[in-house]
Amino acid sequence: MSGRRLLTRATAVPPDAAIILRRWTDEAGRIVRDNDRDHPITLGTIGGNQCGTAGDGFVIVVGSPSVDVAQYHDYDDGRFLALRLAETDKPMLVGEVGIEAGSCRTLDERADIVDERLTHYRELGTAGALMWAYVPDPRPTDCSFDIGPDDPLRQVLARHTTPDER
Repeated sequence: MSGRRLLTRATAVPPDAAIILRRWTDEAGRIVRDNDRDHPITLGTIGGNQCGTAGDGFVIVVGSPSVDVAQYHDYDDGRFLALRLAETDKPMLVGEVGIEAGSCRTLDERADIVDERLTHYRELGTAGALMWAYVPDPRPTDCSFDIGPDDPLRQVLARHTTPDER
């Protein structure tokens, strides 16, 4: 599935940040929809308690009629994911799953964590998940999100992909 993401990591700082993001999302979404009626629109909300999506902000922003698919970025062990799923009836994409490996944990340890996390996402009812971040030249001596061509995580992803998603 492909779609249009209006923003990545949508946040705003003013006290009325959620309203500002919602107005922007409504307008930007109208422009995109006027030019492309074939692809769903999503907004790269992080999903935690960031400015603009804290408290009721998430509901306000993803409640835009311009947003077809809600997003959650998981860099926090999915702490807010169940809450965010309960707050919307839109499909939820975990648009970024960031789990570090390299000098901080082995690639196999990360693969095991991701395996558990993807199982949990599916049990909660998410529509899918994307890993952060594939690179052709991972840095094994750094603690990073790098996922390289020979990473055992790729086997985990293959197991969690249904035949119609391949």
